[in-house]
This record gives sequence, C-alpha cells and structure tokens, in this order.
Amino acid sequence: MKKSTSIVKTVIIIIMALVIALDTVFIFILSNSINAVDQRVTEQEVNDVYVATLLMDKDICSKKDYVTDVIKEYSTIITDRPYILLINPDLKPVLKEILKENSDIVENNPSFKVIFPELFD
Repeated sequence: MKKSTSIVKTVIIIIMALVIALDTVFIFILSNSINAVDQRVTEQEVNDVYVATLLMDKDICSKKDYVTDVIKEYSTIITDRPYILLINPDLKPVLKEILKENSDIVENNPSFKVIFPELFD
C-alpha cells in the first residue's frame, strides 16, 4: 500500500511539474509574440519619422519625382505631420503641383483638402 501511494504521489508531482513547465513555455511564447507586434509598430513609426525628416530636407524636395513617389507611398505623412510644411516651406509649391497632377493621392487621402485648402487654389 505504501509503495502504491508513493508511486501515485510521484506521478502527481511529475504531472504538476509538466503543467508548470508547459505554462511557462506558453507564457514565454505569448510574451515573444506581443513583443514582436510592439516591435513592428515601432519600426513603422521610425520609418514614418525618417520619411518626414526626408521631406524636411530642401535638397530632396527639389527632386519632384522623388517627392511624388514618397507622397504616393506614404499619403498620410503630410496630413499626420503638418509641421513638415512649416519647417520646409519649399515643399508647398512642389506638393501643390504633385496634387494637381496626381488626383489619386487626394482620393486616397481626402483630408488633404481639409487640412491644406491653400494647396487647391
């Protein structure tokens, strides 16, 4: 009888240890997946700030084709960060031309007309 209770206790202890170990593994996997999502958001934010910084550079804004590509790719960058036009006023005429030539940009982001009505004179 003592031997059978000892075996049962050992089996229960082993099962409990396995449950705790599996729980620890699942918590580790879950925390890694949460960190991965946070990291992706951070990378997107860094990318947006980088693009905004590029648009503040007067030399880059003189290249209309480049600015057009950036605005098409990141159509919300100007509306999300309107300070770009304050820091780099040379971008306004270029942006005005781009918006006249590419109406699809305004269709994809109609807030351009609300935030910057002066670009649509």
